[in-house]
Amino acid sequence: MKKLLSVCLAVCMVAGLITVTPLTVSAAEVKSKLPTTTSATRVSVPITTQTISQTDLSYFAVKDDGSLWAWGYAGEGSLGNGKDQRDYPVRGDWGAVEMAPVKTINGAVKSVFGSSAIKDDNSFWRWGAEPFATRPEMYNDYKGFSNVPAKIMDDVQHYSSVIYHSNYVDNSMYMYIKTDGSLWVFGSGEDQSGFLGDGTQRERRTTPVKILDNVAYASFGRPSLALTRDGTLYAWGTKSLGSAFNNNYVQYALSSTGIVPVNPNAPIEERFWLRPQKVMDGVISFRTHSLSDAVFIVMSDNTLWAWGDNYRHPVMTDVVPRGNEHDVFYKIMDNVRSVDVADIGNAVLAVKTDNSLWTWGYCMSSSLALGDWPYPREDRVGDYTRAEPKKIMDNVAVTSGCTALKLDGSLWAWGNALQWPIGTGKYDWYPGPVKIMDGVRIPSLYTPQPNPPVLIAKPTNSTVLVNGENVVFDAYNINDSNYFKLRDLAYVLSGTEKQFEASWDGVNNAIVLTSGKPYTALGGEMTGKGAGDKTPTLTNSKIIMDGKEAHFTAYNIEGNNYFKLRDIGAAFDFGVEWDGARNTIVIDTSKGYTPE
Repeated sequence: MKKLLSVCLAVCMVAGLITVTPLTVSAAEVKSKLPTTTSATRVSVPITTQTISQTDLSYFAVKDDGSLWAWGYAGEGSLGNGKDQRDYPVRGDWGAVEMAPVKTINGAVKSVFGSSAIKDDNSFWRWGAEPFATRPEMYNDYKGFSNVPAKIMDDVQHYSSVIYHSNYVDNSMYMYIKTDGSLWVFGSGEDQSGFLGDGTQRERRTTPVKILDNVAYASFGRPSLALTRDGTLYAWGTKSLGSAFNNNYVQYALSSTGIVPVNPNAPIEERFWLRPQKVMDGVISFRTHSLSDAVFIVMSDNTLWAWGDNYRHPVMTDVVPRGNEHDVFYKIMDNVRSVDVADIGNAVLAVKTDNSLWTWGYCMSSSLALGDWPYPREDRVGDYTRAEPKKIMDNVAVTSGCTALKLDGSLWAWGNALQWPIGTGKYDWYPGPVKIMDGVRIPSLYTPQPNPPVLIAKPTNSTVLVNGENVVFDAYNINDSNYFKLRDLAYVLSGTEKQFEASWDGVNNAIVLTSGKPYTALGGEMTGKGAGDKTPTLTNSKIIMDGKEAHFTAYNIEGNNYFKLRDIGAAFDFGVEWDGARNTIVIDTSKGYTPE
């Protein structure tokens, strides 16, 4: 297992919901420019929870009661079940494994991303190897991991990471999306390609930095991608859309005008984006194939498109010539609901709108779940390629790697369990889907509400008469209502039959109002009208009136509290009237308050 982990790439990301239809490809469906059907299209991208996850050799599922279950590779505490490699008998090179699902979190889990989870309260929990850990082959001596879930932060909607190791560099990149849609990144490793999108080429960032707002989901890759909630796709990092291991051919880059050639020997700024760049509109989901540098996107018209490296594995079906086809977009299917890539087996999976599951691409260790095998049975670890999609299941809700969740809540898996367990409780070969468990939660889908409009407080331009006299107040109009500085009102009305005291209780964070009591001036009252628009924030202090808690709409502007004039008039029973002909606010303490 140590040897395997030192070369494996593990990617945790939200599987966007998508689907597929029969292949009907014409010359018009191969484009060197952006798909024209989505030009300037704005969509509302739905956010989905993720209730199943396969990453590297570990499996996770959220049940209907919110409990989290895990199985598979358990080294470095990667399952979060309180165990690590010290608690398992070593089986050959595969190390610590849990053969069947075990419960790791009792409840309240909403989404799972490999060895990470988001709970119902949007708190983010993590276990397994800690960020910036040393090489996995040293884990027997390294204690930088947790075998139980630990809370990391609050207000998280989505999480993604990429971790890979080589003889030259260790890369551990992490990103998370907060509930407000902001995308944050951090990590370590060789970042000369701008992998983090933070505007630098630094080799390590231990403090998260925000790189984009209004994001629905994102993932690292070549290039790294982020989809905003309005359907805009952004890219950063390497501009090359092909293998990084061969510079003898022309490389291509995704740009806002289409796919264009890139000279691999050009200056860094021509080959890399150091910050997110907009590349297209009208996207509702995407998935990257991390091992072959291919990208799949689902557009707002539910068509599935792909571009990138098609040389090592024909990940774009037989409509794409096998080779380094980087310079065009390929339309793969219509009516797509969800697409996924099994990073271990390198297979592509698509769920059609009729909920049938189809697979194609590179089949490593039965990753296609075709139920057949072109080689002798003893050659169970052999590889082969299938260029044409084949249906393998019906009634599928969503997939993750070599697992599929059916609409009835049953979870199915497939693959070569002689090499790694898939949850059946035994080592065997499963060329077709086999049921692992029931009662798995179907992912919920919701559309985030747009951000509330920013409030603006404009200086009130009306004349104010108090008992017949013109008084200049520091007052603002907010949402068509007039708000007056509380202490100014108390100051002006002091000595009248409707006077009141306004004081501050710092111990209890409370504004205290007392009817019939003269106001005690503190200085600074009636300093004149405010100039220019302001940004108000709701007052978070309690309001106590005559010994009881009261509820007013009040705003804080530059350290002062402003109350709606009519609310104060109603509370202390003085007249508030509007004279539209003279653009005048009339305050009369000889009268009682009359509602509008």
